Amino acid sequence: MVYLDNAASTKVSPLISNFLIETYNNNFANQEGIHKEAYNIRQRILQAEKSISQSLTNEENGVFFTSSGTDALHLIVKNPMFNSGNIVTTAVEHSALHSAIRMYNDNVRIVRIKNNGTVDLEHLEQLLDKETTLVAIHHIHSETGVIQDLILINKIIRKFAINAKFLSDTIQSACKVNIPWKSAQLDFALIAAHKIGAPAGCAIIYKKDKQITNYFVNLRKKYHSVGRVEPALILTFAKACEEAEKNRAVLYSDTVKLNSLLRQNLSEIKLSNNSKIIFPIDKNSASPYIINFIIPNYQAAILVRALSEKNILVSSGSACEAETKEPSRVLTAMKYNKQDAFSGLRVSLWNNNEQDIEELIEHLKVIIKEY
Repeated sequence: MVYLDNAASTKVSPLISNFLIETYNNNFANQEGIHKEAYNIRQRILQAEKSISQSLTNEENGVFFTSSGTDALHLIVKNPMFNSGNIVTTAVEHSALHSAIRMYNDNVRIVRIKNNGTVDLEHLEQLLDKETTLVAIHHIHSETGVIQDLILINKIIRKFAINAKFLSDTIQSACKVNIPWKSAQLDFALIAAHKIGAPAGCAIIYKKDKQITNYFVNLRKKYHSVGRVEPALILTFAKACEEAEKNRAVLYSDTVKLNSLLRQNLSEIKLSNNSKIIFPIDKNSASPYIINFIIPNYQAAILVRALSEKNILVSSGSACEAETKEPSRVLTAMKYNKQDAFSGLRVSLWNNNEQDIEELIEHLKVIIKEY
C-alpha cells in the first residue's frame, strides 16, 4: 500500500505503538485522585505539557488536551469573551471552526481569499474594528498547503483590532515547519496527535493570559464540561511530538525533494484535449508536505477511488469534506470554476519515499488514459 493521505492522518510507528502499550500498562490511575500514583501521573502530564509547548513555541505556555481538533476549536470559540463583538475569519477554515462560530456567535465577518490562496489583507483591514474579539486564520491550509503570513496578519490585527485575540489553526504546521508563535503574537495554536504519528488527541496551546487561563482551568475543575483524556494518550502524544521534532530537519529536507519530484512528474503527464495539470499554489508558497493539483475534466472523486483500487491512497481534499456533493469550497474561493473545483486532488507526505511517488505516477497515468 502507498499511503499519501498524511494530512488526514499518519501511520503510528512501532516505536510509538510500543511506547503507548507500555505507558498504558504503567499509567492507569486517574490523575485527579489524591494518592501518590495520581500525583505522579499529574507530574508526568505537566511535563508533557511543557514539552509540547516548548517544541511548538519555544516557550512554556498553557496546554489543554482534547479528544480532537473539532473539540478544540469549539472550546476556544465557546469562551464567553468571544461571544460579544465580531469574529473575523475566512471562508476556507476548517468546517469545525465555522460550526463553532455559528453556535456561539452570529456576528461573523468573512475575509476574502485571493486567487493564490492567501488572505486578502486589504479586505482584512476593512473588516477589523475595535469590536473584533477574535481573528481565526489558518497557518497552513489542509487542502492546498498554502502558507499564510501570520506575522503580517498580526501587524494588521494590532493596528485595527487591538483587543482581538489571534487564533491560528496550526495543525498542518506542528512539528513540520516553524510556527511564528512569538513574532505573530498568537494567542492560540493547535497540534493534533494523529498528524504526527500518534494515535489520537489534540492540544490547544494558549497564551497565559489571565482570562484565557481561567477559562480552561474552569472547564476542567469547575464545570467538568470536558471528558477525561487518558494519561497514556497524553504521554504518548508528547513522545510523538518529541520524536517528530528530533527528526524534523531531515524529514523536511526529504519531503522537499519528493515534492519537487512529484510536481515534475505531474507536469509531464499528457491529458486529453492538450490541457495540463494545474497547481493552484506555487511550491514556494506552500508546505512541502501538501501538494494540491487540478486535473482538468477529470472528477477527483473518481480518480481517488480508482487509485484506491490500486492501493494508492490520496484525497480529493480535506478528509472532513471528502464525500461532499459540492465542489471544493477552497478552490471555489480561489475563483476556480465549478468543473475545476471538482477536479482537485491532494497528495500529502510524511515519511514517504521516491518509490511511493513513482507508483502513484505510474497508476495515475494509466487511470487517466482509461478514464
